[in-house]
Amino acid sequence: MEFDYRSFIKDLKNNPEKKKIIEQYESYCDDQSDIDIHETEFFEDYLSSFEFDDILITIPSGVLSEFDWDLFIRLVFASYSSFYRFDIEESWKENPQEKVKVSLNIVIPGKEGPEITSIDKLETWQFTILLKINVLEQISHFVYMKENENRTGYANGLAIERKIALKRLNNHLQDIANKAKLFKHLSTNILQTEQSIQ
Repeated sequence: MEFDYRSFIKDLKNNPEKKKIIEQYESYCDDQSDIDIHETEFFEDYLSSFEFDDILITIPSGVLSEFDWDLFIRLVFASYSSFYRFDIEESWKENPQEKVKVSLNIVIPGKEGPEITSIDKLETWQFTILLKINVLEQISHFVYMKENENRTGYANGLAIERKIALKRLNNHLQDIANKAKLFKHLSTNILQTEQSIQ
């Protein structure tokens, strides 16, 4: 189920607290009420740069599995304000495949403060809120970039932020690859040792 970007923009335009940011946003790009999120500048220029084909990220089963997890995951990676980490799934360790199966852990608001949870444990309402927060963050950041693109230092600083987010993902992926390689090596050694004992 794709994220309904058109309805999201319409809701923001009808929200007195959010209306201004959408007016600013649309002053720098086309009318957003009739396009898909994958056609936005922030998706094409930024979100589409995040590649994670080498890993399998665990997502929820059931109704939530039908949501646009590719978009959600890209937004998590691209966020300037949120934290995430990967953990290799135990099921993969029991039966290592070429693609490493991982859980993606993020910080979410909790009853007693921030909590770290795997995205496959998210409730529907949490997914929806986080998705909207992260889309709005990209819109706000796009506006900020456009407003400051001619100011000395600002444009470079914002471009560097994007590069840092991409590098952060690449570092995480390299770390996962190294851990998986080490695990496979150790598993092979243990298996060989067990066979030699028999």
